[in-house]
Amino acid sequence: MQWGLLQVRAILLDPSCSGSGISTERLDYLLPSHSRDDQDDTSTSSRVLKLSAFQKKALSHALSFPSVERVVYSTCSIHQAENEDVVNAVLPLATSLGFELATPFPQWHRRGLPVFEGSEHLLRTDPEDGLEGFFISLFVRKAAGGDAEEPNEDVTVEARRKEPNEDVAVVARRKQTRRRRSGARSFSSLRLSRMILCSNGGFW
Repeated sequence: MQWGLLQVRAILLDPSCSGSGISTERLDYLLPSHSRDDQDDTSTSSRVLKLSAFQKKALSHALSFPSVERVVYSTCSIHQAENEDVVNAVLPLATSLGFELATPFPQWHRRGLPVFEGSEHLLRTDPEDGLEGFFISLFVRKAAGGDAEEPNEDVTVEARRKEPNEDVAVVARRKQTRRRRSGARSFSSLRLSRMILCSNGGFW
């Protein structure tokens, strides 16, 4: 590993995914990899399972950087195979390296699917929330002799009101407004992931 990479303290991992959370018309049927299997059950299609295998490898690699303190894993997928299953598969490695799952935007109501202990730390959005579907997890390395440091919301949010769940929703609506002219209504999971990653004010 190159010397510069040894000094990396934060990683935003936004790997290739199915994009199933994006509501705009997709052209997956034009891909050579698209098949009848994809039409039958997209959540368990061969393409999604291959993506999930790649995502697990990518997340494991990100966690292996010797100086990294924070790793955000995000997708614009709604499939459990690309989200909770990836995090759950990598948790033993993360724990052995001193990482814990932190809770980004704890006031946001929609958390990870309850498929393993700790999934309440994960974050999801859904079209029911008036947003595109995406997923975010945050791994934080525990300080020596201490607990994992939780994100500092005061730095991450662009706007804050008294109502619960406002943090994510306000930012999302602003993003949507800026994109209406181009006909897109999606809120970038990448942007929210960046906000979470740099929530302590020094990583981005």
